[in-house]
Amino acid sequence: MGVRAELHTTGNGVEQVYSLDVPRFSVGRTKENSLKVPDASISRNHAEVIRLGDDFLLRDLGSTNGSYVNGTRISEQLLHDGDVVSFGPHGQEFRFTRLDKEGLRTDSGVWRPPETGGLIESLSGRLNSTTGDVREEASLRCVLAEAYLSKGNFKEALRLLARYADPTALLSLPLSYRASVLLWLGRAQVEGKQRQIAVETLERSLNLANKESDENAAAEAHASLGHAKMGLRDLLAARDHLNRSMLTARRGGNARLGSEVHLWLGKVDWKDGDFDGALYNWTRAARLAEGLNAPPLQARVQMQQAFVLYAEGKLKEAVPAYEAAIDRIQAVGNIALLLKAYSSLSRALVRLGRGAAGRGAGLAVLVGVGLHLEVVGDVLDARQVLDAVLGDPLHADIVVLDEERQVRLVGDPVVDLLGVRGTELRIGGDRAGRRDGECGAGESKSCRESHAGFPPFF
Repeated sequence: MGVRAELHTTGNGVEQVYSLDVPRFSVGRTKENSLKVPDASISRNHAEVIRLGDDFLLRDLGSTNGSYVNGTRISEQLLHDGDVVSFGPHGQEFRFTRLDKEGLRTDSGVWRPPETGGLIESLSGRLNSTTGDVREEASLRCVLAEAYLSKGNFKEALRLLARYADPTALLSLPLSYRASVLLWLGRAQVEGKQRQIAVETLERSLNLANKESDENAAAEAHASLGHAKMGLRDLLAARDHLNRSMLTARRGGNARLGSEVHLWLGKVDWKDGDFDGALYNWTRAARLAEGLNAPPLQARVQMQQAFVLYAEGKLKEAVPAYEAAIDRIQAVGNIALLLKAYSSLSRALVRLGRGAAGRGAGLAVLVGVGLHLEVVGDVLDARQVLDAVLGDPLHADIVVLDEERQVRLVGDPVVDLLGVRGTELRIGGDRAGRRDGECGAGESKSCRESHAGFPPFF
């Protein structure tokens, strides 16, 4: 490699230098980390610097007090020569230095977006120009898979990690890297509704993490197993995995993981009929997420808060809550979650008797895992919800194809709904199809409300 990097800090008048010459350089308060910071404000597994070719990516690991670059709290960011890094808002400062093979300070000079959304554009091309270090390539694929999942694109995440279905490729990695690859592969499988396969993948990840005595990796695997088991309706096993993950999150000060686990525990409680338990967990999830720089997680938490208002019958408060969630989700760029948010907003408006007014007027309703149009009040047109998602008016007929899980726009590019399945449906002119037993435009308000139910997000 032509480039190397270091972290420089000064303590008690003495300069200390930490070389970032490993694929992953970890920071935390326990002795297992590459850089041990014996400070109570630092989480056990606080952050890591991942080498990606000639780039170095700083990632916060869900710490309670955060990681900072030049005074700004970040979730992950590509570092540039001269950046000042600190762990916690008032933590010791480290200056990131990038050196060429002659030992001279250097930077690539290429501007890169600082946040996750820009990582896809910044790093995708590096898959064809890695150094040959299998650890570095695995890290790169996992980082990109996570970025795609944050946007709801599980297909691309699965494609990136597909090579590790080959036992030879997987066995070429050290145990900790195998655990990480299988974790993200399992998460992509969960999002793709391949839950039984995901359970097997995540159990392998958990076993490898336990062999490495990596508590943080094991906790992440337990959380994802809880999510998968919940989808399989095995609520007892789901709760067990999530509680195991929560114990480690609390002990290690991992606020991001704690928030995510509370979110899923709330869903388990709800499915068990325990509304008070669900409300407690969702409130805890929201409080833990407040101080984080984790937009995808915060968008999901905000959606859940809106759902609570909806479930409590506070529809006038639920509508602006859904609208605020939609704004956040649009910023994240998660199309699948955005469709669910618009669907939920539409239902809230229908129950308020405002189906033909407001921001959600005329939106198609997505129910369960199937995409179809539900006629409530006025005839609804799927084109309008896609206009809102895409940001541009459509000039085409729309065909939903179940086997391809795509919406084809005649005369426009194909829009992939990222795994949302639907019945075959053609929309043209002024009418839209509906399922048997659902309410039509001329049917009673009580009929419409009886089919409104809870938002499909839940």
